[in-house]
Amino acid sequence: MSNLVNQILSQCPFVEIPIGQYSFPISTPIILALLTILLIITCPCWGRKRTAKATPTIGIIGLTGSGKTALFYTLKEGTTPETFMSEKENSAIFDLSRWTKKKNSNKKYQYIDFPGAENTRQKFFNHPDFANIRKLIYLVDSTTFKNDVAKIGKFFYSILTSPTLVKKKTPIMIAFNKQDLLHLKNSDDDSDDSESEPDKPGEQNRRITNNIVSLEKEINKIRTDKASVTRDLSDAVPIADDQKKKSFFSFFSRSKSSPQSGKVDTIDCYVTSTIGEEFSLRSAECRIDWCECCVIHESFEPLIDFLCSR
Repeated sequence: MSNLVNQILSQCPFVEIPIGQYSFPISTPIILALLTILLIITCPCWGRKRTAKATPTIGIIGLTGSGKTALFYTLKEGTTPETFMSEKENSAIFDLSRWTKKKNSNKKYQYIDFPGAENTRQKFFNHPDFANIRKLIYLVDSTTFKNDVAKIGKFFYSILTSPTLVKKKTPIMIAFNKQDLLHLKNSDDDSDDSESEPDKPGEQNRRITNNIVSLEKEINKIRTDKASVTRDLSDAVPIADDQKKKSFFSFFSRSKSSPQSGKVDTIDCYVTSTIGEEFSLRSAECRIDWCECCVIHESFEPLIDFLCSR
């Protein structure tokens, strides 16, 4: 046995490693083993660096039929294709230089069109790129808003109370789409060849204000229902006098005034606040804008401005 070991060692080439005034013989297999160990140690570090440099993401969300996929491909390719309901998201990395020359328009982001079906809607919060979302576009079908306001409010409420989005104060744009169809729906002539009349002065502002008020009422209704359930569960728990004015439910809003504008424009959707205080999108801690648009006619300038803003 000893003869066999000596024979193997005699066949291994050695190199002299000079250290100071001395030289130490090290075999080639030992050198390879050391290099392998070094690679194993450094590879995870490379992986962490790649993960940290993930591409910032723009999320396009909303209910089915709101025009999310049409907006995604229009922004990406400049043309609006025929779309259909899908249970899988669409994603691509591109910039907005084809639409505007504004600052930041050539900055590339990953755009993801998330499915809006009820059975897949909540997968948005578990998506691998959810933590990388920088901005959100919440698309709404204007022609079905009144009928779907409860579903729209419920989904939007889950966004406002997402710990990840609240912590990052993710900016949100609520875009009421399909304004051309809304005009035709409200006109006397329902033929395909009919042209929508331009809005009367102030009509657009009144329309979008009414939609926002309806959405806020729906969110406040959800908050009230959840707070009632929480108070019922807390009846057996003694509450100090100074806490009786506070809600047990933690998703109430607390508004703050801006010293610059004097308007209430800051709100924490994830804290306890006085019972009965109404939630307002204008007072949100994160930036929440809203606009009307028509994706099929490429009329979405406010969306472009929102995406290019810092």
